[in-house]
Amino acid sequence: ALVQCINQAQAYNTPTGSDIATTPAASLSAIDPEKYRITAEMVLPEVQPIVTIGGATVAIAGNVTSLTAEAKSGKSGFATVLLAGAIADGDYDGLPDVWIKPNPERKAVIHLDCEQSPQDLQYNSRAINRRAGVKATPDHLYLYGIRTLPTEQYRHFTREVCLAAAER
Repeated sequence: ALVQCINQAQAYNTPTGSDIATTPAASLSAIDPEKYRITAEMVLPEVQPIVTIGGATVAIAGNVTSLTAEAKSGKSGFATVLLAGAIADGDYDGLPDVWIKPNPERKAVIHLDCEQSPQDLQYNSRAINRRAGVKATPDHLYLYGIRTLPTEQYRHFTREVCLAAAER
């Protein structure tokens, strides 16, 4: 199955360097597990929906959202709707039951595609711009084709992309 990694949550909650694990693997034994423990009694902030479909939340701030389905099922087309909504300054060419939180602060919108060719991604990039009503790729849209990147490098690459986006 084609996996398109849509880092939609990062579009509205771009991490800072301190939010991203920077501890080398050799130092993992020094990590305090209690820092990462979640309990039913904790008081956490309410979730902030980023994308809803038919009123149901499907993506929230702070999460990574992946879009997976069988080949030729419309993932790329749906991804262009999500990304266009995330970069649009107002109305965009979307879908009736899909709501995407506006991004007036123009926080980073990151899309990592794991299968498409550069030519297909460029076609999709133009479709995103058209749907969003923009003439050129906005500075806050980060679209990457990582198909040829070895899978063992995905984590490092994603970290570097997030750090670079946080610094802009």
